[in-house]
Amino acid sequence: MKKIPAIFIIVVIIIILAVLAVGYFLFISPQQEPTLSSTAITQEQQSLDALNAKHDIPAQWKEGSVQSLGMYQGYEVLSEFLCFGQTGTCPDNGAYYLTYRNVNDQGTCAQLQGKPITYTDTETHFIGCGVNQGLTATTATTGPITGQYTLQQGDNGKTFQYNVTSRFDVILDGTTNQPGGITCSPDGIIQDVPNIPQVSPPLFAQRFEVIAVGTCTLSDGNFSATIQVQ
Repeated sequence: MKKIPAIFIIVVIIIILAVLAVGYFLFISPQQEPTLSSTAITQEQQSLDALNAKHDIPAQWKEGSVQSLGMYQGYEVLSEFLCFGQTGTCPDNGAYYLTYRNVNDQGTCAQLQGKPITYTDTETHFIGCGVNQGLTATTATTGPITGQYTLQQGDNGKTFQYNVTSRFDVILDGTTNQPGGITCSPDGIIQDVPNIPQVSPPLFAQRFEVIAVGTCTLSDGNFSATIQVQ
């Protein structure tokens, strides 16, 4: 019987190992999400802010709708639609957010310098960690808050900045504020919008649209905030 050359056996083994390696990386090994730059995060946030400002919510977007965008600061970043208040009232009382996946506590969110996403009924609920980049809603030391379109009791005393045609919601406790009684003085800067979001009592909500450049003071009961329009 003719002996098979050793070099031939070695070549065959190398080829087999190479095929197995390629197969592993193509079909078995976990696929890495692309790494996002701060510029990409900012651009995505600007797109979401534009939708939130108009309350331009596609009908197919419901609570829990999620799109994975890639990795940032070691965490997967999601573009998702979050709702507040009663279950099943999406999309009227929701908004788009960029969030970190699996960041489920405010401590980790703070370490990432993220923006806690919360809502308040009888208590404050932490529902996600926003990517605090670009136009994400945040308080700057030298200016008003931009990119926030749902105001709650915890926003008392703050200043918010919007553009003409932007829309935002105010959700307050009806036991300490007058339901439907939110006004902004002087008149003519914002106006009520009839299709208000549905929330659970004792909460109530009002929706406003910005109609003119200027500044007015939003108030009702023990709540007050400043609205600036560029």
